Amino acid sequence: MEISLRAITKENYEAVCELEIPDEQQQNLSENVYSLVEAHYHSDTHRPRAIYQGEQLAGFMMWGIFPQESGASEALIFRFMVAYEYQRRGIGRLALIKTIDEIRSLNKVDTVVICYSPSNTVAKDLYTSVGFIERGMSDNDDDMLAYLDVSGK
Repeated sequence: MEISLRAITKENYEAVCELEIPDEQQQNLSENVYSLVEAHYHSDTHRPRAIYQGEQLAGFMMWGIFPQESGASEALIFRFMVAYEYQRRGIGRLALIKTIDEIRSLNKVDTVVICYSPSNTVAKDLYTSVGFIERGMSDNDDDMLAYLDVSGK
């Protein structure tokens, strides 16, 4: 299965905004249109990507690099969705691995952080399957934070 991460462009942004997930997943994710607006106004840190299976748009994700007080940098994956009709096919796992590889290739980041609703057990299972380790709730207690060491140390 060929999975790729592609830039959001004037040719695909509307399709990215129209991607749908089941109603029961809605509370776990911001709308893609909101994420694209956010990325526009934070273009120095936010990196939105369209997830494709072959030539078919299958999902959306966004990550960013954020310097820490210690001087190190962390990458935060803060949007990640696979459209309803592409779920349960392994696309999310492959896209997540490609995202981690993209982040790792920059050689700027030691840790990748991902956040998700604690009630979202599907997300938790996916993230732990690629090595993320839960470290507790966010400052506002809305999201679980899980970490993955990519430093190679």
